Amino acid sequence: SDEGLSVLRLSVIIPVVRTLARLEETLVSVLEHKPDDCDVVVVLDEPYADPYGLAGEVTFLQAGPKTSLSQAINLGLDASNAPVVHILPSGSCVHRGWAEAAIPHFQDSRIGAVIPVTLETQRPDHILAAGMGYDRAGQLIYLQRGISAKETQLCHRTQVLPHFSGAIFRSATLQAIHGADESLGERWVFADLALRLLRAGSVTVLEPHCCVSSDPATEPSALGFAAARDAEVFFWRWSDRRGTTVARHLALVTREALAAVPHRQAWPSMAGRIAGFAQRRQDLRNHAKALPEETNG
Repeated sequence: SDEGLSVLRLSVIIPVVRTLARLEETLVSVLEHKPDDCDVVVVLDEPYADPYGLAGEVTFLQAGPKTSLSQAINLGLDASNAPVVHILPSGSCVHRGWAEAAIPHFQDSRIGAVIPVTLETQRPDHILAAGMGYDRAGQLIYLQRGISAKETQLCHRTQVLPHFSGAIFRSATLQAIHGADESLGERWVFADLALRLLRAGSVTVLEPHCCVSSDPATEPSALGFAAARDAEVFFWRWSDRRGTTVARHLALVTREALAAVPHRQAWPSMAGRIAGFAQRRQDLRNHAKALPEETNG
């Protein structure tokens, strides 16, 4: 019923992590297209002058200069009490009707997240990602990237992961999995959230009429030491440990190192992979040590 839908209030949480210059385009899109009963929370990693005097309409949280994406997300979640939240990183923009297309899905208690279709900012008629996939060899896959939005019929695909431009989540489901994992690199935060929702028995669904725009230039880098370390930690976290998967992963790492040669990033990439593997082993050791204490406690 319409009455039931109106109960599902929405909060838009905008994490600003080194993207303050793009905040206003995001805010303009949200304020222009949001439903009436929607609050907006901006989590800032640096001061914002608020030249348009939005403080009455928008909640600004000062989080400090070294705030990570996952920390900013969790601060925003703590500040919101709406049953549905759209985590929309600064630099991404929502389109007309985005919320109205997404919110009805949450009447189905199995739905934990609705994934928007992300269009390219520079070429608004082209799809950047109709959600993401994760190949267990360790790779994020852009679904339907580069396809003309006008010339394709998108369906309500399930079990899809969000693009870096975010997604709409059921708040209670995020609370049940304790929010974003603050130990993860920026490139993996949204994929990890969705994979944990799926593991907990929730369903994620792509909504073709819920559209956002994003600039590929704002995506977390896949190059360099830190990116390679974070990717390796994530691979081992979600690996099924089968020999074929590990062999495919090694092939992926080799291709990545070769692709990094022209950018002079081959050695940082390999060193990052080794560091990530070592970090994952250390995490497992620490976890194993903590288990007896938890059991005794």
